[in-house]
Amino acid sequence: MNKTESPENDPKPTADLANQALDTILEMKESSEDRPTTQPPLNEKEHRQNWIAKWLPMEPTHQQVIDAQNAVYDFCMAYGKRPARGAHLLIIGENGAGKSRLAKKAARWADDCRSRLPHVACDPWMCDGTVSARRPSVEFHNFPFLLREMTSDFNREWLRELCTPPSAPNLLVLDDIGAEHDPSKYGAAQLYLILESRAQMWTLLTTNCLPAQWEQKWDRRVASRLLRNTQHVFMDQVPDFSTRK
Repeated sequence: MNKTESPENDPKPTADLANQALDTILEMKESSEDRPTTQPPLNEKEHRQNWIAKWLPMEPTHQQVIDAQNAVYDFCMAYGKRPARGAHLLIIGENGAGKSRLAKKAARWADDCRSRLPHVACDPWMCDGTVSARRPSVEFHNFPFLLREMTSDFNREWLRELCTPPSAPNLLVLDDIGAEHDPSKYGAAQLYLILESRAQMWTLLTTNCLPAQWEQKWDRRVASRLLRNTQHVFMDQVPDFSTRK
């Protein structure tokens, strides 16, 4: 056999291998084109912006509004990671600043996504002893209205239900503390019990009262409790929405 005709020098196997490689590349290209493309995950900044636009849509006409939106976002994200144990957020501002709107939107978000949040320990009496965990819960209350209900004999159990784990809501939103008419200081006593018993539970509050007014409005115990384990967000310079053009 001539040397140029030996299998080692035959160009045909080399050409076949090249064609096979080309076919493989074309198949891989077609396969990748058929697969649906997925969007890259949002970074933290994009997620924050999209979440605020969806759940806290407010016209950012003031820096304090932007700061409050970001504070509520951070509060909700922390709650979503560990709903069983947390801290307090207090939004402080005048009427019409948007405090209640932010509080209601946060409560709505927490209720909407509760099925996707981590389970929390369950009271066996409430769950009939069949399960050991439940979905986290959220409640929204306007404090003056709640206080009025709590004074009736029929609703004396409300305080226990709001404050006693694990039956208490994992997130409690109390709107407008300080707006109640409370000459006897009964409301101050109830507010202190709520704050004290929920010291390590997620609680979002709003008030018109500035820190310098707390001790006079309620008492020293409430003023002290509002300073502990609580982030303060001020909206006291935000103009009333009803007066904006």
